[in-house]
Amino acid sequence: MIKKLNVLLFVLGLVIMGVLNLFLHSRQEVSAAENRALAKFPEFSMKTLKSGEFFTGIETFYADRFMFRDQWIGVSNKLNALKGNAGEDEAEIITLDVGDQFAADPDKAPKTEKTNEEAPTVQEPAAQAAAETEEVKAVAGVVSSVADLNDRVKLYAGKDIEAYLAAHPEEAKMIADASQPVQTEPNTEIAIEDIQGNEVGEMRSNFLVLKDAAYEVFGYHKGSCQFYAEAINQFAAQMPETTRIFSLIAPSHIEFIQNKKYREMSGSQEEAIAIINSFLSPRVLPADARSSLLPHYQEYLYFRSDHHWTARGAYYAYEAFVKTAGFSPVTLDKYEKKEFPGFLGTLYDKTRSAKIAANPDTVEVFMPIVQSDFKIHTRGGGVLNWQVINEGYGKPSFKNKYLVFLSGDEPLSVITTNVDTDRKILVFKDSYGNAFIPFLMNHYKEIHVIDPRHFQANATAYAKENGFDDVLFLNYAVVIAGNQNFAKNIIRVSQ
Repeated sequence: MIKKLNVLLFVLGLVIMGVLNLFLHSRQEVSAAENRALAKFPEFSMKTLKSGEFFTGIETFYADRFMFRDQWIGVSNKLNALKGNAGEDEAEIITLDVGDQFAADPDKAPKTEKTNEEAPTVQEPAAQAAAETEEVKAVAGVVSSVADLNDRVKLYAGKDIEAYLAAHPEEAKMIADASQPVQTEPNTEIAIEDIQGNEVGEMRSNFLVLKDAAYEVFGYHKGSCQFYAEAINQFAAQMPETTRIFSLIAPSHIEFIQNKKYREMSGSQEEAIAIINSFLSPRVLPADARSSLLPHYQEYLYFRSDHHWTARGAYYAYEAFVKTAGFSPVTLDKYEKKEFPGFLGTLYDKTRSAKIAANPDTVEVFMPIVQSDFKIHTRGGGVLNWQVINEGYGKPSFKNKYLVFLSGDEPLSVITTNVDTDRKILVFKDSYGNAFIPFLMNHYKEIHVIDPRHFQANATAYAKENGFDDVLFLNYAVVIAGNQNFAKNIIRVSQ
């Protein structure tokens, strides 16, 4: 009798929770705790009904918006933290079932290693994939020159960033989406026929949490390395001989970890970068960011809670680029430094490590020393007059403080400086470029920035019309050596 009563009470509790969740589920569109867009209610059609996608979408919708979800996540994190000792090195391996692409070759793929204590598994919500693959809106009438841009710009000068985003929730959502370390799949199937062996295996995404820092475990595939190089070569072949083409690959944090035991879990980024450089055409000049960063490994080069490098790390990569380009770098002591504490980034969002939460990052900013005008073409089709370094994002109320650099990832941005030169540069970049690009302001009159994941126009035509002196491809090793999505986007915008 008691057993039946317990079963009845359990079932009754589930029913009550289900009914309450129907009426009390969260109405928010963006999760502040996870820094991502939440799943939308699925659209009904006979096709989605028959395939089961409609009911799966409903399940995902309510899972993403379960009542008091952020509080439940917090409780889960605290329970994980109480599991006990993580081993003598205070290390844990966290695996997310997200199907990230890494090398099929077991010698090049990330290696897994168990610590003394079994690490908690963090399940990434299924809605993440839906948010990442949502179709990006085309920029209406992408301009072909700075003059055209100035004619069409909407001025928001003097507006507080928080007030602006509160009045423009669609931009707030895009900013949340932009903070995730993902690529948008191109809409068209593109392949370079001459490349063989491009097969890329699927495996889980592994993160190493060592003491109070998280690291992405790196793996690569030779075919993906070659594919990225050929994407750059294809663009370079269409440029005038007078245009210089550069490639700079940003290594990720785990490349510089000094604990050999854990560094060997990861593939060699030095090796992967060398493979990419070996396939670049003579037109493309590689800048060696890794060698520039290595002597400074004890400095604050990478965030502990985020997958990006810091502005200091970006500066040493900038040194490598300008030396390759024949310029003299401006030394760090020439800049005013500002700091924005309390930053917990994407790797904290992925791992939810209590050790990282207890010691947040500080975003270090080196303020530009030249005057500039900065215009952003947003993914929503608008044009903003903004700031290269937007201190509003450094406020305590803003979670993703990395957005102080260029305000995130948008299809097209243009910086016009007061530097006494006519030189112009076009930069193809992922989010690693955001902390790097402000340093280029010392050397160029115009800096045009394209994120090929979101740019919907023809970048080759844009480059020819603007007559750039230099073109730089800047991306971090994880997104280009382990899969081909970013390279496909470069090819897409180059055709």
